[in-house]
Amino acid sequence: MNLRYESAQEVDIETIYTFCKELIEKYETDPIDLDKVLPWCKRKITASLAEYRRILRDSDVVGYFHLCPEEKGTVELDDLYIHEKFRNQGIASALLRELCASADEKGQTLLLYVFKQNEGAWRLYERCGFVVSDEAGGSRWVMTRQPQ
Repeated sequence: MNLRYESAQEVDIETIYTFCKELIEKYETDPIDLDKVLPWCKRKITASLAEYRRILRDSDVVGYFHLCPEEKGTVELDDLYIHEKFRNQGIASALLRELCASADEKGQTLLLYVFKQNEGAWRLYERCGFVVSDEAGGSRWVMTRQPQ
């Protein structure tokens, strides 16, 4: 699969935010104050927009991802969203293979948080070599993938 990546633009903020909001509303089981959490999410997306990447297949923007350097040798896959009409076409798998290969080359550990109830996502991450390494609250797992 031939995917390309480019910087997300200001026009993408609302779409990325909508993905984030939908996941929280669908999978969050911890008691949280949505009136505080959702505006925080929008501020985070806006402030770090330069780090977000569009995922393109042909001329279509099929999704977005955001990598954040953490401690030395660790990179967090903070967000990965695929537009619904492009899901189950191998796009996330192809992206993850590329991210894993790049991390392996650099000797980096990949880290991510995933909702426990988002079974499709965490199964995908498991297939890519991620393992549950911790729990974040009651609703999320921390998954890591060591360099191969």
